[in-house]
Amino acid sequence: MCKQRLISIIVPVFNAENFLARSVESVLSQDYEKFELLLINDGSIDDSENICHEFATRNNKIKLISQTNKGPAAARNLGVKHAAGELVFFLDADDFLAKNALKKLVELYEQSNADMVLSNFNKLTDKCRIVEQKISFDLDNHYYDGEKENLDQEAIKKFVRHFLKFPSNHLVSYC
Repeated sequence: MCKQRLISIIVPVFNAENFLARSVESVLSQDYEKFELLLINDGSIDDSENICHEFATRNNKIKLISQTNKGPAAARNLGVKHAAGELVFFLDADDFLAKNALKKLVELYEQSNADMVLSNFNKLTDKCRIVEQKISFDLDNHYYDGEKENLDQEAIKKFVRHFLKFPSNHLVSYC
């Protein structure tokens, strides 16, 4: 069993009323319980802020922070400023977590002594269809198959340089 470290889960929210509840519920159903959920309303003009407020009122692990629309990077940065956790996890409002995701990621973090732990993820489309998003650090676009993989600084630099020359749907296009 992994040590229970506080994780600050930061979710930028902009006009996400169609999938926000599923995203938040996926966090609340985690088998890893030591987390805070920071919902950063980024100037939504739909019902997103009300949905966030309803969740925050019902659960003291959830904090709602609102700002005028500045984009997802500014929303994430605001979340980091308010984060109390030892670890930070970024989740988009149209993504959701498997029940054991946080537990597995913390276990991998502790086993590997890594600075960052990443994994494949699921995304909800505007029509609430589930799409698997597989990540790749391989320049030939071979996707992560679930086996633990440690990358040294040189491999990461090579990948980032390649991505900057040939942007695509690789991992670094996601936060």
